[in-house]
Amino acid sequence: MGAGGLRLELCPSCERSDLLISGASNIDEHLLTPAWTVVGRECGRGGHMRAAGSRWRVALEQSEEIDFALYVRDVLGIRGAHDHHLPPVVPAPTKRPKAAADEAAAETWTSWWSHLLQTRRPGHSATAEDRRTPPDFTVGLQNGFAEWQQERNRRNAQDVPTRELLSNLPSIVAEAGTLLGRPNLDFTLVLTEMPVAAPVWVETSSDHILISRAALQDPEGVRRRILSVIQRL
Repeated sequence: MGAGGLRLELCPSCERSDLLISGASNIDEHLLTPAWTVVGRECGRGGHMRAAGSRWRVALEQSEEIDFALYVRDVLGIRGAHDHHLPPVVPAPTKRPKAAADEAAAETWTSWWSHLLQTRRPGHSATAEDRRTPPDFTVGLQNGFAEWQQERNRRNAQDVPTRELLSNLPSIVAEAGTLLGRPNLDFTLVLTEMPVAAPVWVETSSDHILISRAALQDPEGVRRRILSVIQRL
């Protein structure tokens, strides 16, 4: 399974929050699916560097690996895994094997999940371990996952809450700089969107956050949380 997914980035160098879509053709700009890459508009100041010296990067992404792991957890009925008590995925999987997973599978899933979270962190250095395949008990689940993805994307097509968050990022970072007394901030923060059934915000590390699509429906709540995180970075 590849590292594909929706990755949204906004360059703070720009005076405006216009977005460019690259890496795909025949794109409906109102429908962002996991195949597209969205980046901030390049300006003439050197990528992410402000003229005043501020350098920051906030990415909002969808990870196919994260989605698949959560799908596997629910399809196999894995219990006892250390999954941050995340609720079930939405939509609920319709295809389930007859036999549920055992305790050994739960332990293996937990190890896999922890590894996936580590690879999402901004400062992670890629290793050969990153190329390991999902556990053996996931074999045969890919087709069902592909169908689940299509249904999830269909449901999300009419709702793109990420646009409002992205457009608000420069003002959120500016507010954090004012509160800290340091207008020239330098940090990286990654938010990984999860397809789970309730508002969820989990800080897996100081610079990586798991956020549910349901949580993105509350822009003001997300703004307050991101502001708090930036102040601690």
